[in-house]
Amino acid sequence: MADYEVRDEYKGQEGKGRVVKHLLFGVVSLTGQDDQGRAVPPERLFQRGQEIPPELLDDYNLERGERLGSFFTDEELEAIENPSAAEAGEGEAAEFSEMGESELAEYIQENRPNVHETIALAGGDPEVAARVLEAEELATDGDSRAGVVKGLNEIIEKGGK
Repeated sequence: MADYEVRDEYKGQEGKGRVVKHLLFGVVSLTGQDDQGRAVPPERLFQRGQEIPPELLDDYNLERGERLGSFFTDEELEAIENPSAAEAGEGEAAEFSEMGESELAEYIQENRPNVHETIALAGGDPEVAARVLEAEELATDGDSRAGVVKGLNEIIEKGGK
């Protein structure tokens, strides 16, 4: 990690490993050896939530992972480790409850939340869930994710009872 300048959102993790945010992240070995000269496979896969040890994060893998958003940022890790602090701040649910379908669709397209994160945008509110469902439809050009549709419909149905 001698030449690569760590991005600002990861500065708190400089010199440390990274926790994988995406479903999978492949660490590519450009040399075929680890830092102690032992043979390693050309690619090693890490799943969401796993920490990649710092010795596997050479400049290439670190830059690629940060550029692709494959690692949790300092802020995201803080929210995971200390959820009460994240809740104490301005609530995202309130922010999303005020958005219209097109704004929510734009948010979904830009941020690419997973199924659970997309359902959480509704904050358990049936009216917001209906808007998020419409936004999902807009954001995916009519090819909504089945898990999102199911989860949001459950919220909507609970509100109607």
